[in-house]
Amino acid sequence: MFRLRPVVLVAVALVASVMPHASGAQLPVGYKGVVVRVTFDGNGTYSRDEPGPPSYHSDANVTWHAEYDITLPDLSQAWPRGNVSVPADTATVTGTSTVNEPALGVNCVNQSIVRSRKPIQGTPFIGLYAPTAVSPPNLSTLPTVKLYVEAFGGFDYGLCADGAGLIGVGPFTPAAGAGLGYTFEELLGKFDFDMKEWATQPPHEKTFNVGVNRTASTADGRTATLNWSGTVKLASTAGNEIQGPPKGPDPGVLKAAALARMRADYQKAVWPCLTAATGVGLFFGGLTGPIYGATMLQVALPICVPLIKEIRDLAEVYNDPPDSNFKSVVAVARSPIPKLGLPSCSPLTGGEKTRCGRFQTAVLAYVTAVSRVTDVADALRVTVNRYSGATQAGDSASAARQFAAALQLNKQLTSTAATRAKSGAALRAQLRAAGVNGRVTPDQYSAGATEVLRRLADAGLPDSEARAALAPALVPLEQDLLAAIAQP
Repeated sequence: MFRLRPVVLVAVALVASVMPHASGAQLPVGYKGVVVRVTFDGNGTYSRDEPGPPSYHSDANVTWHAEYDITLPDLSQAWPRGNVSVPADTATVTGTSTVNEPALGVNCVNQSIVRSRKPIQGTPFIGLYAPTAVSPPNLSTLPTVKLYVEAFGGFDYGLCADGAGLIGVGPFTPAAGAGLGYTFEELLGKFDFDMKEWATQPPHEKTFNVGVNRTASTADGRTATLNWSGTVKLASTAGNEIQGPPKGPDPGVLKAAALARMRADYQKAVWPCLTAATGVGLFFGGLTGPIYGATMLQVALPICVPLIKEIRDLAEVYNDPPDSNFKSVVAVARSPIPKLGLPSCSPLTGGEKTRCGRFQTAVLAYVTAVSRVTDVADALRVTVNRYSGATQAGDSASAARQFAAALQLNKQLTSTAATRAKSGAALRAQLRAAGVNGRVTPDQYSAGATEVLRRLADAGLPDSEARAALAPALVPLEQDLLAAIAQP
């Protein structure tokens, strides 16, 4: 199983290695194309300071080595999981770290970094850097692509206090590529890969230099610094025919998607859970603002509760505890929408009353859409756990059936999340038309984060595991709520 590990604010030293996963090195039977071996070597330092109270300091010095295979003319031959792949051979990530957090009694100095949790399947990743999710390209569709490699060993490594803190967390730039919501731009080494060049020219080599030197800070004095450099070496060889058994299902793509969506949903849950806990309205403005604000106050809990359940379900997709009831395939069950008891629009007249009615219709549609995403996530949770159970029991037929169902549910989850975003955009339009705005300050974000973590713990997801999973999203930020509700 894939256990999430804590991401409390502590520093650690790492000494660990990434073991290869079969999908990284195993090419399809009969493959005869060109293979490009990518070797990524690098070293870097990281530090993070918070003046407090409570005060906090962490730092790390890490060295890494990873090798990957790229196949041409069809990239998907080496990347059957989609637009990401794992090391073809054993990767190594070594280094030391320090964490000092007096409030928690943590003080480890120059200790080895640790493998903070079992990987989704073998980070550090290499992947296709694209603004939207796409299938691995071939020469007929996209001859030149931008690829990325993950510095510091990816997100499987942590600082010295039992891997409690992740390396690279801070007020950095969220990664913009599809499926990279868990990391930051500063932790990626990117390079252009000319597929036509490598597929048609004789075996040759090329080296790219990559690296980052950046310090980021917040208004309240928190700072973090990343300074790393590395080389990405590409070397092509003529492919030989591959012999061996065909690949089986790879649940890693489901786990990676679940982790990314957990983090996005966490940010969506901050405002409704904060409002539900405190009764503080966060939407304001407009001539009819009181009714609009009271409406958003009323629906905070019906939005918060399903988002918490969805995050909890996705954590279980990641952890995949086995379910022995793997002979049957679960269907998506539609949960009832609670009666909202919205404030009446009757005090308004004319066009304002009409607009108020449209607004509340949009609110109901959004609440319904939030609930529907949770329904699909629940079915995906059950299905992935049944796949795990069938795999452990050696029932290949049931495992194949559950995995096929899980892939379909994962697509349905993406579709329902897009519908949720569309409903959120419609609600945003109604709020803007009424002159209503909404904003969360960094301090409010921190308070909302505490409430989300509390509710997750009540739902059965321990605080340490939640922090490990949600690490990049835990950094307080100023949130535009009209933008947030329109995110998928």
